[in-house]
Amino acid sequence: MRLAVLVLLCCPVLVAAQPEKLAVDRPDQSESATTIPAGSFQVESGFAVLPAGNGPAGLDLPAVTLRLGLGDHVEFRAEGGASRTYDQERGEDWAMNTPELALKVGMGEGGGTGITTAVLAKAGIPAWADAGTTGLWPSLLLAADRDFGERFGLGTNVGMAWEEAASTAFCSLSGGLDVSPKLGVFAELYSAFPEDGEGDHRWDCGAFWAVGDRMLMDASFGSGFQGQGWFVGAGFSFRVGLWNTSPPTSGP
Repeated sequence: MRLAVLVLLCCPVLVAAQPEKLAVDRPDQSESATTIPAGSFQVESGFAVLPAGNGPAGLDLPAVTLRLGLGDHVEFRAEGGASRTYDQERGEDWAMNTPELALKVGMGEGGGTGITTAVLAKAGIPAWADAGTTGLWPSLLLAADRDFGERFGLGTNVGMAWEEAASTAFCSLSGGLDVSPKLGVFAELYSAFPEDGEGDHRWDCGAFWAVGDRMLMDASFGSGFQGQGWFVGAGFSFRVGLWNTSPPTSGP
């Protein structure tokens, strides 16, 4: 079962509570509590490589998230991609990841706490990836971000996903630091708890940097606490204005 929590997604903490900046939801596993501005269209894409170790080698290429700002603190998104695994005994196998449609709604700051929150509701459509499977695979996630000063922030996610007849709870904790106006770094812990299996606990870290006003580049790597293989990844994100043409402020 492919867990949504294990798909490379996002880096929330360096852009939390700063909607004028180019807010991205990759390369880590967490979702930010930030939505993109109304009238904006944002593309986030990249790849992850799992070198051959205790198991088969893997490649996720590409992982794509398309985000459309519908209004103040509301965005529609579509996610998808493909994966390749290679095993010496079984050879090469390509598969399409389950596409997902989602709605993300920001709930603002919680009074004087400075905590920014958002809810992300997704519906995976396995029939688009596997003709033998029908129905929807829903998930619901709560994201919360908190800045501590102008350079450091924390972000957390808690959520639940339902795939086929099984459910999976997941959570994450990430921290990020602005090294400069153009460069940021992050580190993250994340876990998944499937009801029909053992918990999966992992970590990752990485960096991203601004290229002009509308693009960010990123790189990351990570592993697990239970003997999982290493992975490395890289990608990019960019935004264009559709009916709101104000450019975002560059920087993480």
